[in-house]
Amino acid sequence: MRPPSPPRPAHPADTAAPEPGSGRHRAGPAHPHRPRRCTIEVAPCRLDLGRFAELTRLARAAGDRGDPAGEADLLTEALALWHGQPFADIKSESLHREVTPRLRESWITAGERYHDVCLSLGRHDQIVGELRALTHKYPFHERRWIQLMTALHRCGRRGEALQAYAAMRRSFRDEPGVEPGEEARQLHLAMLRSGEDIIPERDAAPASGREALRERDQQRAS
Repeated sequence: MRPPSPPRPAHPADTAAPEPGSGRHRAGPAHPHRPRRCTIEVAPCRLDLGRFAELTRLARAAGDRGDPAGEADLLTEALALWHGQPFADIKSESLHREVTPRLRESWITAGERYHDVCLSLGRHDQIVGELRALTHKYPFHERRWIQLMTALHRCGRRGEALQAYAAMRRSFRDEPGVEPGEEARQLHLAMLRSGEDIIPERDAAPASGREALRERDQQRAS
């Protein structure tokens, strides 16, 4: 009789891989280790954007209950969270097209409200410098010009306030069909006629031409 043949070596593909935590083997080839993806859940209030939204919400609530000083403090804290343009270091056309403009508009709205509240609290001398810088950076934001004129006039700097109105008109001069709105004209006439310290009623709906210029400001700044 012939001696039995030696056992055939197992092919690597037939080698069973051990199951974690057991002494058994499972059928099938062994697979290389695949690293797991790690995700971290962060509460919205821990992110600058979430914190900004919460602070502006609290600021509105403070204003609704008649606490302008509290509203100003909350808006100051919210605006301090902004540093440059949002998502400036992220390369995403859809993000900058769909999300970034909305965030910038939220920042502009909060800033305009902050300066309105400061004017109502008599802090006009504290915000002149900020408003000068903002009108230089965003020359088509009519509301900023109105706030600057009002702050200068209340500081007793009527001539500078009138110069600010003239500078605003020069900014609009090259845009066909765009003129200062009713609110700005009322304030200008009041300063010319009697120097009365007033804040006119705001336009119910800004003219579409001025809105287009405001959008151009945002695009240029970004």
